[in-house]
Amino acid sequence: CKNVHASTSIVQSVLKESPDIIHIAAHGIYKAPVAKNNAIDWDSLHYAMQHSGIILAENALLSAATLSTLDLSNTKLAVLSCCHSGQAAYLGTEGAYGLRRSLLLAGCHALIISLWQVDDAASYLWMNAFYEAFTLYDASIEEAFSIAQETVKTYEQDGTTPFANPYFWAGFILVS
Repeated sequence: CKNVHASTSIVQSVLKESPDIIHIAAHGIYKAPVAKNNAIDWDSLHYAMQHSGIILAENALLSAATLSTLDLSNTKLAVLSCCHSGQAAYLGTEGAYGLRRSLLLAGCHALIISLWQVDDAASYLWMNAFYEAFTLYDASIEEAFSIAQETVKTYEQDGTTPFANPYFWAGFILVS
């Protein structure tokens, strides 16, 4: 699904098929829960799950709450090349509340998500290196992830390594 064809209804219908790999390159949004009396409660976590997610066509939000209701048990890998897709709120021992939790609850076996607003050029290089290793060279998800990080970290352009700073190569994390 691309551009105007990436509506929430179309993306949800594709995701209902629980594909082997999901790759979403879009804008991610994270709304932190509003703390009451300096504490996060269940209502504020519900707010965060309803208002965090992926911005699709026509600025429609595919919320973390909606994603958590899908059956993605056949999905081996979900890649969210979206800023802030790995941010989450925490309550006690309940774990992370955000896109990460949603996709794991939906059944995804592994996720690649970002912790911050990732650089477009570095992300492009990172994703190309990952998929090349994963699909062409049959590397495991973990191996392809490491190769992608190292590729971006050591990339040379004009005799320099413009992406050597961890901001460029360490923004994506692997969760399984």
